[in-house]
Amino acid sequence: MIFENKWRPWRNMKALMLVAFMLPMLIHAGNVYAVSGSQEPVPFQNFYSGVGSARYDDYAKKEGVKVKDTAEFEKMKAHVVSTYEGVRIKNSFMLGDDYIDCVDVNTQPSLRQNGKFIALAKPPTPMIAREKPAGKSQQSQPVEPMLSKEKKDVHGNVQYCEEGFIPMRRITLDGLVRYETLSDFFNKYGSAGEKGLPLPIRK
Repeated sequence: MIFENKWRPWRNMKALMLVAFMLPMLIHAGNVYAVSGSQEPVPFQNFYSGVGSARYDDYAKKEGVKVKDTAEFEKMKAHVVSTYEGVRIKNSFMLGDDYIDCVDVNTQPSLRQNGKFIALAKPPTPMIAREKPAGKSQQSQPVEPMLSKEKKDVHGNVQYCEEGFIPMRRITLDGLVRYETLSDFFNKYGSAGEKGLPLPIRK
């Protein structure tokens, strides 16, 4: 008993040292889990309907939000709603920290004119370049495709768009409200009029 009592303080100190060593790793693991868990892709229909019900007061309290006022927030909402109006989404997944939606090529936002989607132009016939013999140092190396049926994000979603669909980074309110105005979002390099950038057209 005397021997055990003599060394008990040292044993307790070792236990405390072990906890102190492990705690940062446990906290880090928890943060990683929390971050990855919060990034799970929201189904597109849920995302789209959520934009319509979003309120400035709810976003203004979030960290990193810079949107100037309610008027600018409503402009941002309208931009997201109009961008995806009539757009058909097949599936969604995460690529890094971004939401990616597989968009029907015939309903991609860039094809909308005057509220209607225009037909895709027929692509030109591809030209085949003549190959020249190359030395070992000049031989091309295959590049692994970024998207594949064999790849999945951390939530198990396949990182691939089927034929007839294109990958498109999702435009979200969370991304837009990091700018003071919608104009700032479009120019990306600061406030309109700064650094030689053109001012918005005033009517």
